[in-house]
Formats: sequence, C-alpha cells, structure tokens
Amino acid sequence: MKRLRTRLRRLPEFGSRTCLSAIAGIAALQLWLLVETARGMPTGLGAAADALLLLAVIAAGYALFFAGALLLCVLLVWIPLRVPWLLLGLVGGTLGLFPKLFTYMNTSYVGGFAFTAFCSAGAMAASVVLGLSLQRKPYARSERCALGISALTLAAVFYVVTGAFGLHSSAGPEVQNAVPPGSALQADNPARPGEYEVRRFTYGSGQDIRRSAFGEEAALKTEPVDASAFVSRWNGLRSWYWGFDPSNLPVNGTVWLPEGDGPFPLVLMVHGNHLMEDFSDGGYGYLGELLASRGYAAVSVDENFVNYSIWSGIPDDDYALRAWLLLRHLQALEQMDGAAQGLLAGKLDLQSIALIGHSRGGQAAALAAVYDAYFRLTDQPDMLANLSYPIQTVIAFAPTDKKLAGRYVELEDINYLTLQGAYDSDVTTFDGDRQYDRVRMTDGPGGPYTKASLYLSRANHGQFNTTWGAHDIRLPTRLLMNTQALMDAQEQRQVAAVYISAFLELTMRGDARYEPMFRDWRYAAAWLPDSTAYKSRYMDSEMIRLSDYEEDRDLRTATLPTAELSGDGLARWSEEDKKNRQLGSRMNRAVRLEWSDAGGRYDLALPAAVAAGLEDSAQLAFSLAPGSVEAASQLAELTIRLTLADGRQASLSLGEVMQPSAPFYSRFLNAGPLTGQIKNGKLEPSSEQAYEDVFIPISRFAGGGAPVDPRQIRAISWVFEGLAPGSVSLDNVAMLPR
Repeated sequence: MKRLRTRLRRLPEFGSRTCLSAIAGIAALQLWLLVETARGMPTGLGAAADALLLLAVIAAGYALFFAGALLLCVLLVWIPLRVPWLLLGLVGGTLGLFPKLFTYMNTSYVGGFAFTAFCSAGAMAASVVLGLSLQRKPYARSERCALGISALTLAAVFYVVTGAFGLHSSAGPEVQNAVPPGSALQADNPARPGEYEVRRFTYGSGQDIRRSAFGEEAALKTEPVDASAFVSRWNGLRSWYWGFDPSNLPVNGTVWLPEGDGPFPLVLMVHGNHLMEDFSDGGYGYLGELLASRGYAAVSVDENFVNYSIWSGIPDDDYALRAWLLLRHLQALEQMDGAAQGLLAGKLDLQSIALIGHSRGGQAAALAAVYDAYFRLTDQPDMLANLSYPIQTVIAFAPTDKKLAGRYVELEDINYLTLQGAYDSDVTTFDGDRQYDRVRMTDGPGGPYTKASLYLSRANHGQFNTTWGAHDIRLPTRLLMNTQALMDAQEQRQVAAVYISAFLELTMRGDARYEPMFRDWRYAAAWLPDSTAYKSRYMDSEMIRLSDYEEDRDLRTATLPTAELSGDGLARWSEEDKKNRQLGSRMNRAVRLEWSDAGGRYDLALPAAVAAGLEDSAQLAFSLAPGSVEAASQLAELTIRLTLADGRQASLSLGEVMQPSAPFYSRFLNAGPLTGQIKNGKLEPSSEQAYEDVFIPISRFAGGGAPVDPRQIRAISWVFEGLAPGSVSLDNVAMLPR
C-alpha cells in the first residue's frame, strides 16, 4: 500500500510539461467525442432534457476514463518503469470505448479503432505543440524531441485527413451537356410559384402531447386508427413518449391549400425513416407551398411515430405500416372533403391523386398504390376495408426497395418518377432505378403513362428534406463524412421542385410541354443548377419497345418478337444482370458490348410493319451505361447507322446529339481507406452502374443528303469503328413514334 500511495502521489511527476500537454489534448478529444455522441441521442423532451443528457454522458465518460487510468496505475504499480501511466490509461480508455460506439452505428470495430487512433494522435500532437510553444522556459532535450515528433505527427494526420483522404475531392470526372438538344421548352419554370394564394393549416387527433400543431392547434380533428392487427413490436417507452400505442395511431397532417373554389388534385408527401424525436414531416414545406400555389392540395403526412429511436427501436412491419397509414390519410381526407362544412369541404379531387415519398416513404408510396396485392398476401383482408383510391402518380426520392411478403412492389399503369443522388450514403444504391425498371405500362384506360428517373452526381440523401441536412449517417460516425463535395442544399431542393412540379403537370394535367425534359434533362438546363451532373431516363406507354433484354436468354431474340439482334466483330457480346453499387443484381437485364481495336457492330433488324407506324417526328431511344470513364469519352465517336428499305444508309456520331456522361464517382468519407468499414461496406465501390437515355430524332440522320423517312428504316446499328477498346451496356431500345 505504501508503494501504491507513493506511486499515486507521483502521478503528476510522471506528467512532465510534454505529458501534461498530451493529457490535455486527449481530454479535449474525449470531450468532443462525448458531446457528438450525446448529440446523436436526442431525447425528444426538449432542450433542457438534451442538456441534462449531454452532461450525464460527459460525466459518465470522464468517470470511466479516469477510473480506468487509475486502475491501470494500480495494476502496474510493481513495474519499475518511469512512464506516464495516467496518459496511457486515458489513451487506452479512449481506444477502448469509442470504437464500440462506432460499431453501434454500423462501423466495424477496426474502422472505429483506426479513426479514434488517428484523432488521438492528432489531438495529442496538437496539444503538445501548442503547450510547448507557449512556455517561456528553455526546452529540455526530451521536450525538443517531443516537439519535433509531435509536429511531424500533426502534419501527417492533417495530410492524411484533409489531403490523401480527399476532404476537398471532387465527385470524379463529369461531363455537362449544358446545351439543349433542340429548341427551348415553351413552358414556364415549374418551380416558379403559381397564381394561387396559399393557406396552411393542420389536421390531427387533437391530443398530440409532443406537437401542439396536431394537438389543440389542429384546425380539423381526425379519428385515430387501429394497426394492432399487424404491428406487434412496439416498445413501451415509445408508448410513453407518444401517449398512444398501435391500437390508436393518430392521423396527423399539414395542409397547403390553394385559396379558391377547387376541387384541386391531391398530393400526399411522406417522409422516411429518421430519428423519431427529430420530426421529419416539416421538411417538405418548400414543396407544399410551391404545389399549392400552382393549384394542388398538398399534404405532408406525419409518420414520425413509426421511425427509429435510439431509446425504443422501431416497430415491426414498418414498411407496410407506412403505406397503410397513407391510405388511412386518404380515407380521412375523403371524409373531410365530403363534410357539409370545413376547410376541406369540396376542395379535393379524389380522382386525381399523387403520392410523394422519401426513402422508406418512397417505397411506402409505391406500396400504397398496389396495397391490395400486398395486404392480401399478409392474410389481413380486414385491413383493406374502404381503402380503394385511384392513385395516378408516384414520385420517390431515394426510395428503398425491400422485398415484402415474399415479393417486390410492381407497379402497372401508374406514372412513376424517382430521383437519387450519387452521394447518398443512406440508401447507397439507386434502388429507385430498380423500381423504375419494374414499372409496366400498357395501352389501358387512363393513359398514356410515363416513367422517368434522374440521377444527380453530387446530391445526398437528406437534403431533399429541409430538416435532415448534409449528413446521411448518424453521430458519431458522421464525423468521418466528406460533405465538401455535396451540392448546396437549396440547389438540391431546386432540382426536386423543378422535376416534381413538372412531372405532376405532365401526368396529372396532361401538359405535354414538359415531356422533353424527362427524355433529356438538358431541356430543363436553364432551370437547374450547374453544380451537379445529371443522368435521365424516360419511357411512356406510347413508345414501341424493341428490346429490353427481359424476354429470354437468347442473344438474338428481342422483346418485339419480329425484331432480330445480331453482332459482328465484337470482342464480347453478352446479356447480363444490371449491377448495383455492391455488384448485386438489379433484377433487370441489359446487353454488354465490348470492342477491341478492330471495332465491331451491333445490329437490330426493324420489321417493316413496325416502321410503317412511325411518323416523321419519330425518335430512336436507348439507354447507355459506359463501362469506364475512358469508354464514355470514346462514345462520342460511336456511330449510329440506319439501313433503309432501298439499301441506303444514314448515320451520325453520338457526339452530334450528346456526350455520354462518365460514371459518377463518389468519395463518401474524408478517411477514404475506412470506406469499407462503414455501413457494412455499402459505400464501396466508389461508383455504380447508372444508365442514361439517348433520344435521337430520325430527322437528324441524313441518307445521301436526303431526309430519312422513318417508315423506310429496316435496321439500326451501333458501329464501334475507330474507337479505343472499351465496353458499354445497352438497354431499352425503343422508338418514340411521334
């Protein structure tokens, strides 16, 4: 005991000026990490409760650190070494505790340990350099040595974090086709406010204990709904927080209503999964205001009580629950519209409905549109009562695409638009594009139908919502994220406003003036920010599908039974599954064409009967995904050749129409080598296969100097002559007949 007391009394002695400076640095680092950890655990009970939690986390953290350091001194008291046990104990506690916190946020222990070690080295080095620089006494030899080592360490850490790991890195090679392919659209900017004055109000249960807007301030009262038939996992703490359980879920919404007689088309907007206590439904107010000013009744649906909480987890079947709640909102809105009086009486056009969803809300919107197929599979037919509504249009920001009840959501004869950012580190693959490929369109009643997608090189997941922000990963892991390459949040929402408003005008009001911007984003270039690159896709029910490569495994058969495919001189010609970022299947096929120095050609024979139905304004359409940056640059010289009935040929190079975009590369983290340790490796590789559509008016081709008659086309060829070796994936070859 005497030796122990002596050792403990001498702890300050072991803390020389260098050592004490390092202790101050590691203590400051601990404080920062503890604060960030507490910030990632909101209580939802207000600022005072969050402050108390912060203090508790800091106190508990420091107690653990210093207790561990003293314990280390006790355990090693008999070792006759003069070393800074207190500093070693604090460093050991930091490296032992914080990596475990990172693993809670889907970061591997190795990744969390490496990041914490880097931060520790940098914090101690900076503190030593600062501490020794401020002292007035001459440096001892050991201090000069410590100062030099610390300066080198600090420089190395700074270089690794801000230089080698790319804090200021770009998203990779990008090509902007900013010049529209034809005349400008004869339409107004769809993101410009319309002529209507807007009234904003809420409806709700009237007894919401967390938000007065859905409590005593709600302008319209709604009845709660019972979801207990298919929700069984609902934490008691969640019931305490909200004041209800699955048997009496509230129907809460915020309405932006045009001032006018109506009825107005109805647009429901729903958020996705986010921290339950950080309310998400207010994040689409920018869309609500815009759409209402342009004559839509817009509603942001509150489903925060379905979201994840650090304290109470997440309910089971939350995907189905989100979709079912959307339908119950439609039911409540129908009742309010049919009431004899009230703010919504006679205001809603319930034959014209669109659903907009973000993340899990995007999948919920699609699921709600085909709710009967899903709920019948769950053996819950009573959940279907009086929930049949004609949903015309579904729009999804960065949606999930999970298999539910043994199947994926399949939409038919419903207009669909999806938007996704290449810097999305939450939904890390373009799952909305996978849903896009499953949307089937027929010549059925209510058409024509349209589907479209837009991929943005510098957009993330959260900035489509004004409250979610630039960080798609929760604290403390978000400290690793590179947000420098992201486009401005307001500009990201500008893109959303332009595309959503225009798509609603096209699909719900039949304003065909906006159609070209979905075929080729360059038509809307004047309305879009130039801080990101774009890839767009489009198809409608009037287009003639020639080959989408889904029909069989025969390389020579096309979707159109009378069309034929062939290849000549190609290094490789194969049909294969499209791949997502993790190289998993998108459950949709394309043809992969590889060419060598010798070139090669890929042909599609077009039946005369099909060509006979084309008009003079017809266009050839197909989707491309270059295999590399180098291949993308080569594709400007790709020759598209038409063979006519009389044997003449007409051709043009793809670069005369557009320069295909290179793959979008994303550097998600400042600490690049740790990318594989975050989110179970879902941030790798740095790019994913993303297609863009090419539309070429037949009038752009010239055969022997004479205009080409589309009705005379007998074959379409992609000719790879004079190109350096490369590869490209081709999909959805079609003709736009008008």
